[in-house]
Amino acid sequence: MSGIPIQSLSPARQRGAVYRRRLQRDLLWLLALKFAALGVLWLLFFSAVHQPAVDASAASRQLAVAGSTP
Repeated sequence: MSGIPIQSLSPARQRGAVYRRRLQRDLLWLLALKFAALGVLWLLFFSAVHQPAVDASAASRQLAVAGSTP
């Protein structure tokens, strides 16, 4: 196995590889930041804490529908 020559990359290809690795790292950080922001927004506005309790009589009063409850 030691007889196999190792080919080095040209300087232009090395720069391209470095650029792609940096771009990939930056995109992964941005995606992580985006998912974190979406999670915070969901917690602030759409989580179960912010959902009001609604029963049938309250819903019928709000919609002005005659309820079938005695």
